[in-house]
Amino acid sequence: VSDGDITTYYALANDFHTGLIAASGNAVLFRMYEQIRRQLRRYQAAMSRMPELPRRSIAEHARILKAIDARDARAAQEAAAGHIRGLVEQFKALDAPRPAKDKRP
Repeated sequence: VSDGDITTYYALANDFHTGLIAASGNAVLFRMYEQIRRQLRRYQAAMSRMPELPRRSIAEHARILKAIDARDARAAQEAAAGHIRGLVEQFKALDAPRPAKDKRP
């Protein structure tokens, strides 16, 4: 991210999410994730226009992993839910109508 290599960031973020789901040991959840993962690519493209997002996402992923390593299910759930809420808010902001530009001479 520091070098501006967003392509590698998204590949690593994908690995993080896939690894997290796989580590759950839940085959049904993994199959569901694989189905929606393809659809998430278009959101990644839209989010790539937000330069602050990768750094924030990395910090959020670190909080999730720290809670998992500490075996603190509640903290992991809260960190994951906060991560998802933040992304949803970012998606909404992308979709929000922009004010019309003043076309007066």
